[in-house]
Amino acid sequence: MRGGHFGWFRIVTILLDGGQVAAPANGRITLATLTEKLVASAPAHVETVRRLVIDALTKQQSNQLGRVSGSILAQLNAPGERPSRQSGKRQP
Repeated sequence: MRGGHFGWFRIVTILLDGGQVAAPANGRITLATLTEKLVASAPAHVETVRRLVIDALTKQQSNQLGRVSGSILAQLNAPGERPSRQSGKRQP
């Protein structure tokens, strides 16, 4: 995973600043909780993605996107590709 923990920290910080996740005030984030604000925004986000991305594709492009996405997910779910929760290192 490129960016490692710093990339995730940046994303969580943005979500914290926007009130979309809650975490301890001491800055030592190991568990962030989704807030109602983030959960409530999901339907609008899905609609926007559908309108701007999915609806813009032809049937053939949509099928291609499905195949490409399937390949990416298979690679992400392959053994050794997910960091362990305890160490942040890749699992063997």
